[in-house]
Amino acid sequence: GVVNVVTKSGSNEFHGALWEFYRNKVLNAREFFSPTADALNRNQFGVAAGGPVWLPGIYKGKNRTFFFGSYQGTRNRRAQAGARRTAPTAAQKAGDLSGTALARDPMTREPYPGNQIPSNLFDPSIVKLMGYMPDATSGNILSFATPSQTNDDDQYILRLDHALAGGHQLMGRMTRTDFRNPLVYLRGNLYSATQGAGSIADNVTVSYTRLITSRLINIARYTYNRVTLEQEPAVDLSVADLGAKVPKTTPGDISISISGYSSLNNGFVNSSYDQNHEFSDDSAYHRGRQSVRFGFKLLRSEKYSAGTSSSSGGYNFTGQLTGNVLADFLLGRPVLFSMRQVFGKQVHTYLPSAYIQDDIRLGTHFTVNLGLRWEPNRPYLDSIDMWPAFRPGMQSERFPNAPTGLVFSNEAGVPRGVTDSDWNNFAPRVGFAWNPHGGRNVIRGAYGVFYDHVWSQQAWRSSEPYVASTRIDAPDSFTNPYRSPTTLESSKIARVYAVPQLHLYGRKFPQRVHAERESHAGAQGHQFHPVAHLIRHDAWDTPAVR
Repeated sequence: GVVNVVTKSGSNEFHGALWEFYRNKVLNAREFFSPTADALNRNQFGVAAGGPVWLPGIYKGKNRTFFFGSYQGTRNRRAQAGARRTAPTAAQKAGDLSGTALARDPMTREPYPGNQIPSNLFDPSIVKLMGYMPDATSGNILSFATPSQTNDDDQYILRLDHALAGGHQLMGRMTRTDFRNPLVYLRGNLYSATQGAGSIADNVTVSYTRLITSRLINIARYTYNRVTLEQEPAVDLSVADLGAKVPKTTPGDISISISGYSSLNNGFVNSSYDQNHEFSDDSAYHRGRQSVRFGFKLLRSEKYSAGTSSSSGGYNFTGQLTGNVLADFLLGRPVLFSMRQVFGKQVHTYLPSAYIQDDIRLGTHFTVNLGLRWEPNRPYLDSIDMWPAFRPGMQSERFPNAPTGLVFSNEAGVPRGVTDSDWNNFAPRVGFAWNPHGGRNVIRGAYGVFYDHVWSQQAWRSSEPYVASTRIDAPDSFTNPYRSPTTLESSKIARVYAVPQLHLYGRKFPQRVHAERESHAGAQGHQFHPVAHLIRHDAWDTPAVR
């Protein structure tokens, strides 16, 4: 859909407003089925002012230059009912697994006497990890109080209008919305970890309105829009900090899944923005029974994101090795270890468009609307030409060890955006309004052709050959999944990026191309290098994996 936002302008008189909206448990009404009133505390406050620009002794803007500005802040605090997690008891963390599934030694397959796991067999890094896992308080249920949920935002608006000679007008407007959702972490309790997030949306618009003749008006407009998002883990902690011989990202992340119990996850890092530059020019001409509107627009859209996911290692415990998931956990014997580097995307495109619409009154009771819109569809382009594509039977020249059929942009006849631009998207529209008797009953009808843009198309560099990743089934231990004599250094892992993507065009079926997925489909005779075997190189200098 389309959202049009209109901001107020100043006038020849100074006007202002102050407001405060407040609600809390005392003032809130109780819902019919709720035993208590809503525990939300909401404080919404602000100020707005407008009038002529007046600089004492320098400039008086009455009848010419006006300003309008406003600020609004919102503070939300919602009390939480507390949290419940499924966690091991103190006895289970000490190795007493009586009352749970029979645990067997993964080497001899003999049961552990009394279903007791000797503490000298515990994985040393797991022992340190359990320091961040409070004991279950009732059975295997851990209950703990959580701080109030916090959501804050601040909104700013500033607008200037200036009247020129001949009925021309200049307008400038700036808006900003700053949203914050702080992280939550109770010291020593990884179950409480909730990552933090912050977002800033900026918008700048400048327009010039010209009254060319009494019948013709023109508006030229430039708009800049940018939305940023920053996310961070609740606590800088990784398994490397616990003694595991794996590289650590900064800040660290933990991702541990234990079947039947609550997972341990402190969040991830993400830094992204969507940025648009848009220039448009619109004209309106009116004469007699005819009203014509026409114009064009040029949009440059840019998307960027970089983040982590299991960049410090992810572990899955299922009980597959001993028959008891807690025994697997205490011994440090996960069924799966996975790791992936920092990944991201940086794409851009240019989208031109144009339109013309003619409204004609054929009589006092009948109006016809005729229009034509031109909306070419251009794919997003990766900043370093790393789009993947599938061409049956073809071998990539840029990545010779890629599976047959997996090729990349700017090779083997693959366009930069994988698909060609579609320039002939002409969309006619026709409509009518008929009031047969001149009363209140009106009959309306319309038909139009529309083309959808591929706004959801992404260029994630998140799989090989751009991002080194690894998967180890049933690694030897939690502490040393790579069986490395020393801790692996992050600098020894290739810094490269990857791409899954989705192309959608109106009236055409979607086609998904995923580098990692396609590599599994035709990997016979080819191999992507696992992370432990990659040497350091920089993908921005050369795309080849060495």
